[in-house]
Amino acid sequence: MLSTSIDSYRPMKVIASSADLPWEGFVVEKSISSPGILVPTSLDKHSIWQMVGPLSARGERSTGRGGFTSYAKVPGDITIVPAGPVPDVRLFPATELICCTFDKSFTEGISGEMDRRVSDAPVFSLSVRDATTTRLLDLLTEELEAGAQSGQLYAESLAQALAVRFLTSASALSRRLHARVSPLPPAILRKVKDLIENNFTRKLSLKTLASESGYSRAHFLRMFYASCGVTPHDYLVDRRLSHAKHLLKRARSPIAAIALECGFSSQAHMTSLFRQKLGVTPGDFRRSS
Repeated sequence: MLSTSIDSYRPMKVIASSADLPWEGFVVEKSISSPGILVPTSLDKHSIWQMVGPLSARGERSTGRGGFTSYAKVPGDITIVPAGPVPDVRLFPATELICCTFDKSFTEGISGEMDRRVSDAPVFSLSVRDATTTRLLDLLTEELEAGAQSGQLYAESLAQALAVRFLTSASALSRRLHARVSPLPPAILRKVKDLIENNFTRKLSLKTLASESGYSRAHFLRMFYASCGVTPHDYLVDRRLSHAKHLLKRARSPIAAIALECGFSSQAHMTSLFRQKLGVTPGDFRRSS
């Protein structure tokens, strides 16, 4: 297990982990905690936790005055855990949890790329309800369980967005971050689109696309969306699907070969996206063309 892994500071049964995937600066893990397990009083990495099950769980946390106070959690509840000292916390039943842990260098890099300095540091928070954070964690977990089939750019974009939610969790800055976002200048947008067009069959990272634009990753993500109305990953998927449709109409190659030629990780991956975006399978599309 890599040093970033949450397993290094919390003894629990790990069901799935991204520690061996080529995701840099963050680790996503799905785990089951033992009943009554106690979280250490100091952690060296930032993390966001989400309770998956059971239907409800009781726990307790230290008051800081020598006693404990009880709390309840339900599925979807988020816990914000900054690096450093945290209160003693325990959950009594065995609990399924999702966690995304960030290297300090990862969050520091994102903080430096944000439009404004975060005035309030994240604080330890139990039972937070935030639909966006929950959805981002769910998508990262789905990508983990699918074997990272959507590629590095997809996972990095989700982790970037999740880290911004973490950094702004103690302030109202998150709503202001997207208030005034300018689109990419036309010439720069053409450069980025050309890079994607000429390389959509290979793995493209967020860092590569942002470097081509000359902007930081955080700025690039927002400006690209302001320009195109979709994320860079969604734009990349659309280009791959467009090329796949072209080949399905004109080439006699097996569908599995076309999937790999268009940059999909497998035929199953391409089929899943065809159903999601077009409502048909590649085979159905070929037969109807």
